Amino acid sequence: MKGHLVTVDPGYRDAGMAWFVDGKLRGAAYVEDSAPPRPTVEQWAWTAGLIWSHAQRWVDGNGPYQAFVEHMQVYPGDPVPPADLLKVQSVTAAAAVLLRTLPRMFEVTTEVPAKWKGQVPKKIHHQRVWASLEPEEGELLDSVLLAVHKDKVHNVMDAVAMGLWCCKRKLKSG
Repeated sequence: MKGHLVTVDPGYRDAGMAWFVDGKLRGAAYVEDSAPPRPTVEQWAWTAGLIWSHAQRWVDGNGPYQAFVEHMQVYPGDPVPPADLLKVQSVTAAAAVLLRTLPRMFEVTTEVPAKWKGQVPKKIHHQRVWASLEPEEGELLDSVLLAVHKDKVHNVMDAVAMGLWCCKRKLKSG
């Protein structure tokens, strides 16, 4: 994949993000709204704004600029209440709109997790992600994850996994 790719695993008040240039991982982050919770619509906009501003800081030079933002799907028997998934889906929509704006207009794609990772359990999938990274990519991700709370690491790992999928990098067994 040529150009810049930013991938986003959104939450209601946070997001895991990854940045690829010409198919190589060049950055990863966990972004979070540290202010007290806001009214619902304001929170969607605020979280989307965090995603947009971080993406704009990463990319420079010539495009193309692409973004991949996970969107939610309600699965039968899912322990997450559908209302919570709809809140996150609203962040996805707001982020997609913002990423299409200046100064760098991203081409935005969204997809459900089943499409980009299938039904592989998260622990196994993340082991495969680690096994698939180049040594310098692994070092970069390791340094980023040192500053991320252990309960939020999965957000960043999912963003990296989405990027590998978008770049058509086949995951290795972990």
